Amino acid sequence: MKSIVLIVGFETFNSNLYRQSGLLASSKCPDLEVKVFSDKSLTSEPEIVEQALATADVFFASLIFDYDQVTWLRQRAAQIPIPTWSPTNQDGLGG
Repeated sequence: MKSIVLIVGFETFNSNLYRQSGLLASSKCPDLEVKVFSDKSLTSEPEIVEQALATADVFFASLIFDYDQVTWLRQRAAQIPIPTWSPTNQDGLGG
């Protein structure tokens, strides 16, 4: 099974839309799992996010501006084959 992890920051108001899209994608592709988190999940449920990242094939991060959160994510997303960072705190990305 392939796994996509999406973590949204500033656009948290779109989280439900992303979750619905993930459910639709999973219903069309039974071997696909889509997990959607907000930047708040990084502090409220870090173990669950870390576990999801550990098995992810694709990672999207969008509009996460907290330096510590970006650094935390960067360390855990290093092994993911396809990491994608939409505008975030570039200092935490090393670039």
